[in-house]
Amino acid sequence: MRLRLYCALALAAAGCSPGERRTAPRPRPEAAAPAAPAAPLPAPIGAPPRLTVDTQRGTITVVGSMPATQVVLRPRDGGAAVLLAGPELAQLKRLAGAEVWVAGKMLAQERGTEGEGPPPAGSRRLEVHSFAVRAVEGAAAFDGILLEDGAGLALLLADGRKLPLAHAPATLRDWLGARIWVAAPANLGSGAFGLIRPRP
Repeated sequence: MRLRLYCALALAAAGCSPGERRTAPRPRPEAAAPAAPAAPLPAPIGAPPRLTVDTQRGTITVVGSMPATQVVLRPRDGGAAVLLAGPELAQLKRLAGAEVWVAGKMLAQERGTEGEGPPPAGSRRLEVHSFAVRAVEGAAAFDGILLEDGAGLALLLADGRKLPLAHAPATLRDWLGARIWVAAPANLGSGAFGLIRPRP
């Protein structure tokens, strides 16, 4: 009797009933700290910077008088004239009257350098990095490096294709290795051609 009373008092002091089991409360998991944002990957060593390329298509015009001549592109869409500059200028001067596609960087409007005179009114200035002849006197034209191809001649285009030149005049061989333009390559005898850059 005393033993039962003693057990009952012990259970009451512990605050639980004879058939109840209690376990220690589990600690609440702490909230995970937010992950730090991933650092941006560094640019590959030697990777070229991204450049913005401006392109135009139109007819080449040489304006002014020697020695203050300028090369201007008249856009075929009728926009403002574009004053051309850069290392390709000497070649572009040979293309007066031809329709060309040019690519480069548009520069801020500025006055011409000493001896060039002011740029045409309303013109923009484009430093040309590359160009291609598209048409001459309304006829589609191609430009590339003139080379021998078997018994005939061919034009090596910028994309690596060879364009055979049929019925090419014998005098054209004087320009082997030069960059030229041609119209009517399937019958060059009745077509037209011209020099862009002499062979190195």
